[in-house]
Amino acid sequence: MKDKHVATGEFIDERWPSHLHINLLPDARGTGLGAALMESWLEQLKLSGSRGCHFGTLVENTRAVSFFEKMGFKQHSEPSLLPGMRGPGGERLHQQIMVWSA
Repeated sequence: MKDKHVATGEFIDERWPSHLHINLLPDARGTGLGAALMESWLEQLKLSGSRGCHFGTLVENTRAVSFFEKMGFKQHSEPSLLPGMRGPGGERLHQQIMVWSA
């Protein structure tokens, strides 16, 4: 199946059927909690037989992109502009799909 984005921004590709959404409070970032949660999540995916996982993050959130790359995720396709969304300084924001394969 060819990967695609539908109008809602949903990513559909059977190679990465599981979806991740994670947010940590600022005080929890950099404490190891995120890595522990991710390790547990990825282990559960393996145990359940999931072929892979996907999620979207902001390209401009370079700290998050770097973290997820360290957890084994790879950037998938070119980033896409998020219509109507702007950063604190009015800059345009872009979504990067990231994927992990079991």
